[in-house]
Formats: sequence, structure tokens, C-alpha cells
Amino acid sequence: MNILTFYISKGGSGKTTCSLNMGHALGELGQRTLLVDLDPQGSLSKLMLKESDTIKYMTLFDVQARGLAIEEILFDDERHNISLLPSNERNARLINLISEQDKLFLLKDLLAPLSEEFDWIILDSVPSINELSKVVLSCADHVIVPFMPKKLVFDQLGSTIRTIRQVKKYYNDSLELTGIMPVAFDAGLKADRDYAEAMGRLAEEEGLDVLPSVRRAAFIEKAADNGKSVLQYKSKEGQELAAPFRELARRMVEGGKDA
Repeated sequence: MNILTFYISKGGSGKTTCSLNMGHALGELGQRTLLVDLDPQGSLSKLMLKESDTIKYMTLFDVQARGLAIEEILFDDERHNISLLPSNERNARLINLISEQDKLFLLKDLLAPLSEEFDWIILDSVPSINELSKVVLSCADHVIVPFMPKKLVFDQLGSTIRTIRQVKKYYNDSLELTGIMPVAFDAGLKADRDYAEAMGRLAEEEGLDVLPSVRRAAFIEKAADNGKSVLQYKSKEGQELAAPFRELARRMVEGGKDA
């Protein structure tokens, strides 16, 4: 089992959309994939379950607090080889539980029963640097930094890389920083090209790979709003936008620990 997370310490940077599409790309390759929503806002859960409010669903907090079997609260999409572990506002209490009891490896313990059932687990977490983000990075095998061409995102890029490397050094020496994935780029805009060049220089300085780039397209968000991945569309645009996720999934499967 491989555990992957998209992480940057800035909200609205495309990590949930990346998680959704990457889950479908891995599933398409025959990899049993679980998407774990850890964000108390439940954005990924609302997209995949097509619900405006997910409070009725059981979460990872309920697994810990009520002793539920984690296998019993998953939503399976056998057609696409993916499953979902939902989230809602109760997962905010999971953060408090972690902080109060200093259970850095609680998440890994909770997911352990699924090790034989899934090839990949994708963790979709909160963007800010807090106890839960540290726990997520301590649990993961692979982390990808999604990068949008915005000043506030670029300003967080260096600190995000440092945070990941600190977690690797002190808590999780098996954590692999897979690279930076440019998302929502418009090559026709000078500002986007400038940010791409600056990001490329930083990646070179840090010895990081620049992963397949996803261009800016309203189609991606429209698909997500309908609870779908772009991989589910046969249109020319859908196939074009799916290509970076398919390429990255192939790389991850070929290089994965259990692949």
C-alpha cells in the first residue's frame, strides 16, 4: 500500500481537484485506490457524494471515537476502482484529539486495516500548517506540491518544501517529495509564464522534479462540480486535461513501493 498526499500550505491551490483526478487515474490502471477526505469542510466528499452537507456520514473521527470498523463506512465506486472515506465538521475534533494526545501516528494506525485492500490511499487534508497536516505528512509515502501561478501560492512554495523536509527529517524518513505539479497554467499569459519560470528555478535549486503540467480550464472545475474526474469524459478537451494525471499515475505506479 502506498500513501500519497497533495500538499501546499495555501488554500485554493487545487489539491482537492488533483486528488480526485489522480484517484481516477490510478484506478484506471487497475490500482485499488481510496480517497480519504480529512478536511472538516468536506469538499472532496461533497463533490464525490454530490451532497451539499455530509454531516450524516461517518468519518475518521467516528472510527476513532466510536470504535467503528473503517471498512464499513467507505463508499465504493467499483466501476472506477476507487473508494471514498468521507469527512465533515466532526473531523475538526480529530485535530483536537491529535493535539491533546500527541498521537502523531494515529492516522497511520487507523488506516492500517486497509493495507491489504488498497494499492493506493490518497489523503486530502487541510491546507494550513497545523497538527493534522504534520500527521498527514508523517503518514504519507509520497507528497506532491500542487502549484498555481499566483503570488500568494508562490510565496508559500519555499516554506511548504521546508515543512515537508522537516517532517521527513524528524518524523518520517521514508517520505518522498515526488515533485511540484503546475496546475491551472495559461501559457498565453505573461504573468503565468513568469511564475512558471520562477517555480522552475526554485525546483532546480531544491533538486525537485517539475511534474506534468495541467493547463487552466473551466472544464476541470465543472467536471468536479458534477462529482466527476476529467478522465470520465471522452471529449477532446477531457482527454487533453486527463493526460497529465494519467502520465503521473503511470510514473507513480512504476516507482511505487508495492508496484
